Amino acid sequence: MRPGSVKYLMPLAVLSGAAVLIAHTGRIPYPGSSGLGDYLRYVAMAQHPFSNEVAARLAPFCWRILVPLTVYVLPLPTLTGFWVTTLFGLGLAACAVMWLLDGLGMSSTTVVAGGVAFALFGPITFVGLWDYLIVDAVACALLTLAIAAAVRRRGMLLVAFLALGALTKETIVFAALFAVIWAIEHRDRRMLGFACAGSVAAAAILVGLRAAIHPAQEYSLPLFVADNVNMLERNPQLAAALAIGCFWGAWGLLAPFITAQFVPQAGSRHYRAITYTLLASASQLLIAADERNIGMVFPVAIAAAALTIEELASRTNLSVTLFWAPIIAVNAWLGIPFAMGADPPVAPNGPAQWVASLLIAGVSVLVLVWLAVRQARQGWSRLIWGGSVRLAGDRAESRTVGSDHPRSDAGPVSGEK
Repeated sequence: MRPGSVKYLMPLAVLSGAAVLIAHTGRIPYPGSSGLGDYLRYVAMAQHPFSNEVAARLAPFCWRILVPLTVYVLPLPTLTGFWVTTLFGLGLAACAVMWLLDGLGMSSTTVVAGGVAFALFGPITFVGLWDYLIVDAVACALLTLAIAAAVRRRGMLLVAFLALGALTKETIVFAALFAVIWAIEHRDRRMLGFACAGSVAAAAILVGLRAAIHPAQEYSLPLFVADNVNMLERNPQLAAALAIGCFWGAWGLLAPFITAQFVPQAGSRHYRAITYTLLASASQLLIAADERNIGMVFPVAIAAAALTIEELASRTNLSVTLFWAPIIAVNAWLGIPFAMGADPPVAPNGPAQWVASLLIAGVSVLVLVWLAVRQARQGWSRLIWGGSVRLAGDRAESRTVGSDHPRSDAGPVSGEK
């Protein structure tokens, strides 16, 4: 094993520990069916993938065929097959997060901390290990791999991951959006070609699946979204509560550091591909307003937080470990009790909900004050999208973004955007 690959073992060890905890608390095999839940559709698809059984032909689940087909061909019982694919997907996603952060030129500490933060990220990992009969783990892995491939300039891999992601879940469109904006932002014609090719391939697969597999009931995403929009328009307080609650509920202590990326400063590392993708992910609130769906764009969110943390550490001469330690500790505090069969500490009416809320609010205030002071020095006229930003790191230990393949046909990396 190469020395550089050892760091990938830490998040895998954390995930393995979480899997063991969940497997020994009566959650594996799956709890008794209540007749409801997405998992019933996927189980039916894995058991009878080519039948006209109603449960296997309910939209939009019937178009997410990669994981059920994989379980179908595995020489394992159906539930065990889903458990194996979920473990594989989460492990691959954790490694892909680290591969992404490494490609962005982050310090080794941030690379490892980002992987561990994902391994302890409740809405995807702990919920994914418990609700393992769905496709989200593999979908998250493919989305992260596609984004990392775009950053590291691996064109063929980008196309492959986007195509496989389209066979898994529609959320792959966020990776396609990121790849296109990233290539445009870096004036990289070669990668723009791959990003467009991958996006077209993913779109063709998504459309083709809908044409080839006819659902057992009528389904219209635009009408579904329109109904949700009308409901939120009638209750703006609910819309605001959902937006704020899902954002801070999903990201916890990462939230204030993510927010900082929307207020770039000249000379700081800022990527519009990240901020635009995060903004686009808010559309998930119109489909299913919960932390799990918002959390599907974790690789972009963790990259945004990592950029802010590295800048803060550089400007304050503090170790990045001091910033990552409380984030990882809070993730573990919220996730591990759930993995052991109890409700999370911040569950509604939970005994420590107010502690977590105060902690997140306090860190948010500190980061926002820092942003205000920093922005006042720069000038408010450049708020949000204005100003010149430098895309390569300013620290001696930072590497060139996408350094696996030196840029030969791309334009300058810095300058006015």
